[in-house]
Amino acid sequence: MQRFAATIVGGDRGWQYARYLGFPDRNIFYSVYGCDFDTFRSAGAQRREGAEYPHSFVYVGRYAEVEGMDLLIRAYSEYRKRRADAWPLHCYGKGDLQPVLMKMPGVVDHGFLQPSALAGELSGHGVMVLPSYYEPWGVVVAEAAATGMPVICSGACCSGLDLVRHLYNGLTFASGDSDALTDCFLWMHDHPEQLAVMGKRAQVYAGAYSAQVWAERWEWIFKRVMQ
Repeated sequence: MQRFAATIVGGDRGWQYARYLGFPDRNIFYSVYGCDFDTFRSAGAQRREGAEYPHSFVYVGRYAEVEGMDLLIRAYSEYRKRRADAWPLHCYGKGDLQPVLMKMPGVVDHGFLQPSALAGELSGHGVMVLPSYYEPWGVVVAEAAATGMPVICSGACCSGLDLVRHLYNGLTFASGDSDALTDCFLWMHDHPEQLAVMGKRAQVYAGAYSAQVWAERWEWIFKRVMQ
């Protein structure tokens, strides 16, 4: 590892791992991930112009256990038992657990979504949920935040460390804890008046991962590595 001039990591956990591998602080840079912030922000303007903030949850990703789909199913089912006016859960993706999702009350399975259509779809929903057991970063968190949406994510989502501040612009919970995820569903449901404000705060954090800033960071890295 000492032969490398530098390493570029996705977030704080990557930085800690790079230090563990022996890289000095001066040779560790953040910058791997970015998103089309301007497109998602523009799409999110549609949500803000509406008469009422959308009362719905949304998940985007694979329908697989590693993504925490079994956890999502359990927690959402429990949430529905506790609120007669439970919000729908819109899911975009595909995978082995799709047949289970299609049978669940309150779940709307939209199937696989082309990346180019994601911004428009997210603009119609209120809260992003990412319950992963393992997530190297999770760009979809930045994309959802860019639309002005609060995020619920597990502690395994590394992007949550960079983008989500608990009870400020979203909620975080211990990975694998379905009761904690149920509590997150309930909190969002019971505080609809705070969601738009939380979403605006989330958008500010997402701005740090715009394509423009991403390019500027890489230019900064190249100049310093080549000195």
